[in-house]
Amino acid sequence: MSDETRSIPPVEPVLDPKKDYVEINSYVVFWGLFYAAIFTLAVGYLCLKIGQTVDAFAPVSVLAMGTAVILKRQNAFAETVHIQAIASSSTNTLAGAMFFLPALYIWNVTDVSFVQMAIPIILGGV
Repeated sequence: MSDETRSIPPVEPVLDPKKDYVEINSYVVFWGLFYAAIFTLAVGYLCLKIGQTVDAFAPVSVLAMGTAVILKRQNAFAETVHIQAIASSSTNTLAGAMFFLPALYIWNVTDVSFVQMAIPIILGGV
């Protein structure tokens, strides 16, 4: 390789920083909740079957971007990020429930109310 400096063309950002984008809309909420339901069931089954959970972030990322390409969405990159966040938080909440509730059973804790069980699980997903 020679000592000559190569000129690298400037890279344009994926999203125009001067443009305002609508990132949260009904499309994002629908597909986020749809993928959350599908992957919550799948991760719940895996947790009960093999005792291990996986995060849904990567598969939802691929599916959300593929859906956006098929539906020819204009703002696909920004919307996909939020779809991933919605779906991923649901599996995190599920993982909290799958590991927290059996721990109460193993410790033989019986005097816990529904609210006392729900609060740590919900906070785990946030």
